[in-house]
Amino acid sequence: MNSDLLSKFFKRQIKKLDNYTLKKKLYFLYFFCVAIPVIVTNGLILKIVYDSEKASRKRNLENIAEAVEYNITSSFSNAVTITNDMYTNRIISKFLDTVYTSPYDYYSAYDSLKRNYILHQSLGLKISNVILYANNDTITNGGKFAKVSEITNTEWYQYLSSSGRNLIIFPYYDYNKTNLYTHDTGRTISIIRKLDYYGKNSLEKIVKLDVDYSIIQKDITNTKYDAKVYVCDGDNIIFSNDGITSGSKEFSKWNEGNLKGEYAEKQMHLYSRDWDIYIVGYQSNMIERLRDNIPIFFILILANLLLPITIMYLVNQSNTRRIFLLGEYLDKVKEEKFDMITGEASVDEIGYLIKNYNLMVLKMEDLIQVVYKDKLERQELNLAKQQAELLALHSQINPHFMFNALESIRMRSLIKNEDETAHIIGKLAILMRKAVDWGADTITIKEEMDFVEAYLQLQRYRFGNKLLYQIQVEEACLRYKIPKLTILTFVENSCVHGIESMSNEGWIFIYITENEGSVTIEVEDTGIGMTEEQAKKLQEYMNGSNIETIENSESIGILNACVRLRMFCGEKFNIKIDSEDKVGTTIVIKLPIITC
Repeated sequence: MNSDLLSKFFKRQIKKLDNYTLKKKLYFLYFFCVAIPVIVTNGLILKIVYDSEKASRKRNLENIAEAVEYNITSSFSNAVTITNDMYTNRIISKFLDTVYTSPYDYYSAYDSLKRNYILHQSLGLKISNVILYANNDTITNGGKFAKVSEITNTEWYQYLSSSGRNLIIFPYYDYNKTNLYTHDTGRTISIIRKLDYYGKNSLEKIVKLDVDYSIIQKDITNTKYDAKVYVCDGDNIIFSNDGITSGSKEFSKWNEGNLKGEYAEKQMHLYSRDWDIYIVGYQSNMIERLRDNIPIFFILILANLLLPITIMYLVNQSNTRRIFLLGEYLDKVKEEKFDMITGEASVDEIGYLIKNYNLMVLKMEDLIQVVYKDKLERQELNLAKQQAELLALHSQINPHFMFNALESIRMRSLIKNEDETAHIIGKLAILMRKAVDWGADTITIKEEMDFVEAYLQLQRYRFGNKLLYQIQVEEACLRYKIPKLTILTFVENSCVHGIESMSNEGWIFIYITENEGSVTIEVEDTGIGMTEEQAKKLQEYMNGSNIETIENSESIGILNACVRLRMFCGEKFNIKIDSEDKVGTTIVIKLPIITC
């Protein structure tokens, strides 16, 4: 049952495909079997690569944040260790608690304390300064010791007192601080600790240890992270590697607008402070990898898309070209024209079909020759002989001016409003009616000039202001007869060969006058002209034209008009050409007066 349904389904689809052209079928094959699978597959691969790279960038950002946290923590851990040693050092505690009876006693104790290794060890290890404070009026301010009364108004002391902690880290800008070695001034990060290990009821004692800000900043800057690093205390940027953390200026302010693109954020707790670490603008090497693989991408594109469509195009041309050719010859059969299809024979199915068509044509020609065509040729021989010359002239009139006009209307109609198009189509209708109506071979000059006027308006529509013209016809000449389309042929020749090749504007002048029993038709243009030798040769060729010269010439239109004028006027017809290279051409035609 399922197989029957499937078979019916495929038959319906095949029947639908029978109504599509071979070209459309090949397009279906390309899009559904090549293009769409390639696009989907490559899209999935690119998505997988992108997601993998995105996850890798995220991990790298987090790793950078952890590395920055580790470097900062380790830098401060050494300093905190020193404060721990001072916190439990009995000698320092006793020195600060002792009430000295005289300055001499203080300096004697101070000289003994200077030999304590802790004070020597504290300098270095990313520490710039150490000061111990005590609420003891008998000590002297100087060196590494000072009275608490000197610091009670400082911001860091007030923060320590209000925090309720024994140990704090406090970043601030010290306007009185100058570092002669690094030339950094102001930015200070201090580790401050109460020294109450040996009794909380004793004198107030504090150690303030200043971390060497410039060393930690250089560590962050010199570590070549592939991103910008910001370490913030609240809205103050404490450390950064983007060049805004000069020690000679106050701490820069953090702006959330810095978080552009992908970034990582990490919070670290450093004793009494919560610092935020931001990693921004990670530089991925994905673009470099893609750039290195551009040749491979191009090869894949060519292999997956261009090669199949090229083969499809060749197959389509191979099939449709011969099918259309066979169709053209079969259409000729409807008109009783049995022509053989020539060319190199092919061996595929279409070639076999063409071979059988040629065989059919041979058999049909034999049958027609025997039964019908011989009698028909004898009956029509005399009539064809009488009409051959006139029909040949009619069939050879070059209609390309009409095609040019139609093409002009088609192109200009796309960019203009309908009113102008309607006017031009009206003019074209005049041309069409005159061109297809061969009931009478002669018309009046007035009718011919209406035809010429319509044609020139079409050409002006085509060339715009590039083409200018002037027509002057004596009133008496309007009723005289001439062969149809003769004046128009010379006007068309002036437009196409004289004006069309020019880059600037050109004129066409048409004068028709009566003089001493003859009509003079003058067609002048200011086009590209020709040399005197070329004009003389063309004049001889036109005055001596006949049916045989038309058959062997490329200038069918002009020669056709000359032959028809000679047949109409006899030997009284004369044509003269006067031309100058790059100046213009004048054609003068003299005809006898004919009114009927």
